[in-house]
Amino acid sequence: MKLALYGKSCTGKTTVSNLLAEQLGVGARHCGDLVKEASIDVGCSPGALPISLHRQIDSQTRDVVFNATGDTLIEGAFLDQVFADVAGCILIRLTCSTPERTKRFALRETAMSLQDRDDSDERLRNELFSGARLTTPTIEIDTTELTPLETAKCIMEWLHQHKPGS
Repeated sequence: MKLALYGKSCTGKTTVSNLLAEQLGVGARHCGDLVKEASIDVGCSPGALPISLHRQIDSQTRDVVFNATGDTLIEGAFLDQVFADVAGCILIRLTCSTPERTKRFALRETAMSLQDRDDSDERLRNELFSGARLTTPTIEIDTTELTPLETAKCIMEWLHQHKPGS
């Protein structure tokens, strides 16, 4: 089973993927952490990371999925595009209202505003995937009124009902 959680910042991707990883007994690959690590390695902010390194992370992420011998769980903002052509990948889009995302974002230690983050992510998405086709998620969950545990439970229930890979 190949699970890819994606969505905008502060929709719950990281927290929910950690809960799912624990429940499924698998590791989770966090693309945002990989971007942060790469930016530290080259001495720049994540927003200034060269596009070539973003593409390298995406390529390595695809390799993880293609070479996986068991279940795989990955989370990141643009996985709908990274895995758009990967058969059997379950694309789980997490959404959340802007007011709730703003509350969640305020808990982070950053001088950037949520709007600045969204604008930066949109510019990066356009640069990385210009002209890419829209991808329909396998499942979409609005996390506005849900706790991370409730969101993970919704995903687990969906997986149980649809029994991917069987």
